[in-house]
Amino acid sequence: MNYAKSSFGEVVKKWLATCCLLLCALLGFAQQPSLPALKKQLQKSNADSVRVNLLIKTGNYFLSKKLADSAQYYASQAENLSASLKYVEGTGNSYILMAQASIIRKDKDACYPLIQKAIDLFTKYKLYRPTAEAIIRLGDAHAVFEGDDVNRKIASLQKASVELHKSTDKKREADVLKDLGDNLQILGRHEESLTILKQSFVVYQSIHYPYLQGIYDLMGSVSAQLGDYNNAIKYGLLAVKTAEAVNDTTMQLCTIYNRLGLTYYITRQFKIAQNYFEKSLVIAEKYKDSGSIILLASNLSVIYLKYNKPEKVIPLLKRTEANQPNMSIEQRATIESLILIAYATMKQYDEGLAYCKKQLEIAKQLDQHGNPQEIVQHAIANFYIAFKMDKPAREHLAHFRSLSIEHQNPANIAKSYLLAFKLDSAETKYAEAVEAYKKYTAINDSLFSKKKANEIERLQIQYETEKKDHELKIKEQNIQLLTKQAQLQKANIKQERLTRNLTIAGAALLALLLGLNYNRFRLKRRINQKLQVQQNEISQKNRSLTTLVQEKDNLLEEKEWLMKEIHHRVKNNLQIVISLLNTQSNYITNDIAFNAIRESQHRMQSISLIHQKLYQSENLALVDMPAYINDLVDYLKTSFDTGTRISFETRIVDAEFDVTRAVPLGLILNEAITNSIKYAFKDGKAGKISISMEETDHNTYILKISDNGSGIASPENITKSKTLGMSLIRGLSKQVGGTFKVENDNGLSVIIEFTNDKFIKAVKNI
Repeated sequence: MNYAKSSFGEVVKKWLATCCLLLCALLGFAQQPSLPALKKQLQKSNADSVRVNLLIKTGNYFLSKKLADSAQYYASQAENLSASLKYVEGTGNSYILMAQASIIRKDKDACYPLIQKAIDLFTKYKLYRPTAEAIIRLGDAHAVFEGDDVNRKIASLQKASVELHKSTDKKREADVLKDLGDNLQILGRHEESLTILKQSFVVYQSIHYPYLQGIYDLMGSVSAQLGDYNNAIKYGLLAVKTAEAVNDTTMQLCTIYNRLGLTYYITRQFKIAQNYFEKSLVIAEKYKDSGSIILLASNLSVIYLKYNKPEKVIPLLKRTEANQPNMSIEQRATIESLILIAYATMKQYDEGLAYCKKQLEIAKQLDQHGNPQEIVQHAIANFYIAFKMDKPAREHLAHFRSLSIEHQNPANIAKSYLLAFKLDSAETKYAEAVEAYKKYTAINDSLFSKKKANEIERLQIQYETEKKDHELKIKEQNIQLLTKQAQLQKANIKQERLTRNLTIAGAALLALLLGLNYNRFRLKRRINQKLQVQQNEISQKNRSLTTLVQEKDNLLEEKEWLMKEIHHRVKNNLQIVISLLNTQSNYITNDIAFNAIRESQHRMQSISLIHQKLYQSENLALVDMPAYINDLVDYLKTSFDTGTRISFETRIVDAEFDVTRAVPLGLILNEAITNSIKYAFKDGKAGKISISMEETDHNTYILKISDNGSGIASPENITKSKTLGMSLIRGLSKQVGGTFKVENDNGLSVIIEFTNDKFIKAVKNI
């Protein structure tokens, strides 16, 4: 019984397809971001196409959890936002997401129209890649609702490959062609499969795709099924070389090693086949892939039996059986059949009998017409023949042969006659034994002839194809030669016509140029005349503007002179008033009146200094406060003749105020400093007066006049004093929009806090 061939041919195809689907699914879900990460990205996203794609990703996350309602919710949001943005791809993908949610709900009537709607939308706007993906999704939906149909899947993959060929995504086009070739070989359409796989290979090469081991492996498998074992081995070795070059140690490499091992087994190169089966088994055990481990252990056992080493079979398969407790009944049938054959080969009856009984029980549970039943019947018949149990041997041998005939398996039919030869020989039925052996050799010879015929047929087809290609190439060269001659004649005729047309066109062009030049001359003369008129107008306007600018400058200069003159005259008038007060004081004997006049003089002087500063500076609108306060302090020191007895300290922030602010501040300073000079230092004591102005906040200032004199007994009452000085300070503080307070700490401090934005600021450099 050819276990390696039947295991691969009948069982592994489904297993490999399942593994591929699971691997794709696992890779897809492994790359999905977590739900919290998706929600965080959604919170930060704007209402654009990026948000649409995030909504679809979130919906796919819920699809993976089989939460159809949540997936539907995010699909609807994606659809609405895509509609407002006119984002066609987002709209189509939202339909696909809704359709997948319908699959979870088992709502076929909702699913199909949604996918078709997406296909129509993508097709309308020539979105080739999304169109292809939607076609594949429709095929997947049919598989869910109507069951797997390879023909239908092939049709959808063919349509998708046409759309992808128009797109720029060559990697995806190659992937779909590869999948199409794989499905064609499942249906036994091996020639078509190989053609499509070669197309896929060409596309992969065009983008310099390095991971070609999968396509090499499939091409090798299909070549083996076509009987082209040389190419099967070539492609298999290329698959191994490529996988090892890109450090591929996944289950794909396990499949590659196994398929190459099977090809070597078929070509009876058992030692090499054993090497690849063992490599494949190491990878399967690394990933703990139960199906692969069972398959490869079976294939290795067949190799050991070929080498007549049954003692290696039993420990391998028993270890496999112990490590894989969840084997299917079909897998268990294969494993235990091989163990039974090994015991029969080693002539260990008791151990073999136990497994023979197990096989008899399994045979009752298996499909009576399936391939596993054929394997079991062969193993049982072989055991009974080995121990000369003729009656049950004939019964199970007949069953084995009938199944082989039913399955149209000539290799197993031949094997059944070989077993019959052994049984008849043991029973000394030599005539029947010779007849059985003749049938065995005849079938084997026919199998060999068939293989050779297939090889010859393949070579004949290859020869005919190459011959036709050569003939077509010659015809194509002849056609190209004739085409070139026709093109040359057409080119000569075209050249003559072109020369004639160029001559006519040249003459016409010359006449046109002459006409254009004359017209250009007249037009230029008219334009020059207009430009001269415009130039004269511009010159006249420039002269007028120059005169106006000069007049403006004169007016501004006159205005500036007048402002200086006003400030000068105000200062002079104030000085006249001060002089009159000074003269008047010479005739006053009353001390109170004399002091009142002197205080008025100081107040006048504080105002006069402001106007002096204004007409002496370039800026007629703003007063430089540090310079002004220092001049005012110098004046009061001189006026009261403080000498060195009273020292003055000033810390004034660099600021400029307009007259409406500077005058009241000057009067406040005058009153506070005068008060400190007169009353803070009694009996001629020495002391210090500090004047500071600081900017505490934007446009907020604090003016502080403090002394280290004797202070006063009741500072809380001084702010309510009815004296002229205190009244002036209170009133002037309100005028500047500030607050006024007095502190008595090692002397008296007068503090004014005010802002500079309540008044109209003067514009600098008027």
